[in-house]
Amino acid sequence: MSRDDDDEEGDLSGRKRRHGKGSGKHVFKLLSIFAIVALCVLGLMFIYEKLQGGDLQQRLVTCLSQQRVLDGRFAECATQLQDINGSLRGCEFQLQQCAGG
Repeated sequence: MSRDDDDEEGDLSGRKRRHGKGSGKHVFKLLSIFAIVALCVLGLMFIYEKLQGGDLQQRLVTCLSQQRVLDGRFAECATQLQDINGSLRGCEFQLQQCAGG
């Protein structure tokens, strides 16, 4: 082999080795970027949750108390509806008695 052939083979093998290291660097860079982005997103979510956390908790407490009040009102309305239906049946019965009697 001539010296030129050795240089070419040396260059190719050197390129292959460099290419292999380079692709590893690219993968590492991509993984690093992905990790940084993921950490930033998680950090922003944590910060946003902390900023909104007190407000959300207060709104939840308010909502639950309003639900209890509305449940009580619903129970009252249901009782009144039953009373009205009972009165209606009583009136219908009396009407039938007057009409028939």
